[in-house]
Amino acid sequence: MKYKQCAENTQEELHEFQEGSREYEAELEMHLQQTEFRNWTFYRKTIAFKWNWSQLRKKLKCNIQKATSRSLR
Repeated sequence: MKYKQCAENTQEELHEFQEGSREYEAELEMHLQQTEFRNWTFYRKTIAFKWNWSQLRKKLKCNIQKATSRSLR
């Protein structure tokens, strides 16, 4: 009888542990998805920033060339 109660208690603890593990896994999965979305957003913003930076450098280089050619006349 004592062993049966011990086995039932152990089975109940296992069930509670498994339930807690599933809840924790779901929470971790949610955090992972949020982090992946933020990383993707930062990646897209970085690409846009690099493109804008490149365009500004081209414009600056062009303006410097124009100013230099005017001052040489």
